[in-house]
Amino acid sequence: MTLTEQAHVHVPPLHSVLVQKQALAYRQTGTGFPLILLHGWGGSSRYWFSTMASLAATHTTYALDLPGYGQSPAMVKASSVARFAELVIAFADELGLEQFDLNGHSLGGAIASYIAAEHPHRVRRLILTCYGIMPTELEQIIVEAWYANLYPLIEAVYPFLGLMQPFEDALKLVAGSTSYNPLVLYTAVRPFFYELPDNPAMLRMGYNEFVYMDQRASLASTLSLGDPCLPRAINQLRVPTLLIGAHQDAIVTPNRITRTAKLIAGSQLVWLEMCGHAPMIERPAEYEQHVRDFLTA
Repeated sequence: MTLTEQAHVHVPPLHSVLVQKQALAYRQTGTGFPLILLHGWGGSSRYWFSTMASLAATHTTYALDLPGYGQSPAMVKASSVARFAELVIAFADELGLEQFDLNGHSLGGAIASYIAAEHPHRVRRLILTCYGIMPTELEQIIVEAWYANLYPLIEAVYPFLGLMQPFEDALKLVAGSTSYNPLVLYTAVRPFFYELPDNPAMLRMGYNEFVYMDQRASLASTLSLGDPCLPRAINQLRVPTLLIGAHQDAIVTPNRITRTAKLIAGSQLVWLEMCGHAPMIERPAEYEQHVRDFLTA
């Protein structure tokens, strides 16, 4: 599916479900075996539209807005990969999905790997898109140290950060109004792409998703990527796993994905060329072919 075709793809409507006292927005389309799609940091269910359309004949796809992103309100407690993961399992329980395929992008990949490691009987096949742990042990130690020192502090002050909400909302309105300024827009989204899509409306949508995410959830979930449970989860994975990387990804660099693939027994690794951190947007046809081939093998 080309970017032009993406612009005309069907937009699945938003649904909402209450899970563990948490409102969770999601989109659903297609028929067949369940596939849950988890977006990355600063994203939402919106960037899965093309992927959902391409799999509609073989899978019932569920694209979630994680708490604090898209249309899902932030959690009462500080966000973390582990808390997101348990919420996804509770979502699957609520919808009666005993087993499902799982595709996580970036932060969503961290969540997906944790789910598959902790609940292997629930995940039939796992796809990790542009996700990998740190490329060296030293770098892993550093991010785990940041997590150990800063995440407890965020948890302690998290309720009080809500007092800043009126100021945060005002800043978001100002920042959101800049999306029609080409210099601001293209400067903000440039790190995520190898070649910027010629689709200003799509880029503005992504920019606004980034601007309007809950800043508390953003900070807490980013810090939680240093949780030592994540490299342990990678080492524990036993479900069939496909890693999809992009050689020009400046956010999750290829050496992270290569190291991660080596740690997952029996995993497959495929690469996209001339592609940045968002292959489902920048190289949708190639990306979707890899996803289909793996899920229908």
